[in-house]
Amino acid sequence: MNINISKEKSLIIQSCCIQPDPQQLAGIEHLLSMTLDWNYIYNIATMHGIENLLYHNILLCKNNDLVPANIIEKFKKCYMINAYKNMILLNEYYKIVNHFHAQKIKIIPLKGIGLLRSIYQDNIALRSLNDIDILIIKNDFTKAREKMMDMSYQVMPAVFFMRGKHFHEVFHKKANNLHIAVEIHWDLTVQDCKYEININDFWDRAEKVNANGLSYSLSLEDSILADSFHVLRDQNMVAPLKNLCDLFEVIKKYADIINWEIIIQRAEKYQIARPILLVLLLLKELFNAPINYDILERIKKEGFQDKMLFSLVTEKIFKKPTESFSGSSLFTFKISLQESSIAISPINALKELYMTVRVKFDKCQSTRKALKSIFITIVGSFLSCSKIFFYYIFDHKNIKMQIQKDMQLKEELKNIDRWMQKIL
Repeated sequence: MNINISKEKSLIIQSCCIQPDPQQLAGIEHLLSMTLDWNYIYNIATMHGIENLLYHNILLCKNNDLVPANIIEKFKKCYMINAYKNMILLNEYYKIVNHFHAQKIKIIPLKGIGLLRSIYQDNIALRSLNDIDILIIKNDFTKAREKMMDMSYQVMPAVFFMRGKHFHEVFHKKANNLHIAVEIHWDLTVQDCKYEININDFWDRAEKVNANGLSYSLSLEDSILADSFHVLRDQNMVAPLKNLCDLFEVIKKYADIINWEIIIQRAEKYQIARPILLVLLLLKELFNAPINYDILERIKKEGFQDKMLFSLVTEKIFKKPTESFSGSSLFTFKISLQESSIAISPINALKELYMTVRVKFDKCQSTRKALKSIFITIVGSFLSCSKIFFYYIFDHKNIKMQIQKDMQLKEELKNIDRWMQKIL
């Protein structure tokens, strides 16, 4: 199963590693010698949180002077900021650990914060972090919440349609000129979902990492299972390359001792076999990950079609935000191709606006910056909508074809979601 991708996408994928081997490095150098769309590369890299890996690997190349100076400078700035930010987050994580241990609260670091100590320990600047993720036992949550408040954290209210369903609570504060967010998890997915993950099983198999018996790590197979599930858990989101890179580095490091049969057996038990198989197929096809399991044969037995992988890579990984005509902006459209009509969906628009405001205030370091970012987003959405209306009026035939193409791609993604949920 081959995926044809552009030279820009190939450079991004080949750079998704901590230390490229001689063959990979030669491939990156060869791509650097070509004429490339560096604005596209930078935008995709930053969207996926792998800009620091890309910068690191470009510097390893003998011909890195072929990269435009302004692009190198932008990558360098991201790299330096991330190095500082990760030192602050790692230090904050250790403070939380000490406070939790004082209350006899068992913890497991999840995702990026745990990988800084096991995979990226030689250079923590390579892994971008948005927050600190920690797993605790649900019965300890009240104590954990109190300790977070003692550390000057505030609780971020849950989105209204997720109240009572969520599997974590978000705490945040500002320190060292940074906005720090901490997600305290007690499960890996929402309540009453279609999956049957039993978090107690993960705790039973967790491994102690210190003498006091309060700090744990997920078992190797469970960490691969949890991180793979995370990649495609939110079907409406982009599949982040940084998370795929995490998995690739873990698999590469522990290839000789990973028990793939156990991973697949547990995935079947928890009703997540299809999402897990799909992520493993992505790792095999995009990164040539050393997975000692016939994924392709198994996934085809589950009814997976080759075109699904192409749609997933095109729409979930390398999709430009401005490529969609029917739902990428704050203003969402209901389009009828048969009746040649177009209308705004106010309910979806308000929902998107609410989520945008929440995200901006969460990520920005000041109210002024948050309001500025919200204003830019709204103006950009308005301009996108104006463009759609303009083309719809003056170039009706072409816009109709583009909308139809866009809707077909969305339908293909829905088919992938249905397949993962065993509806197909």
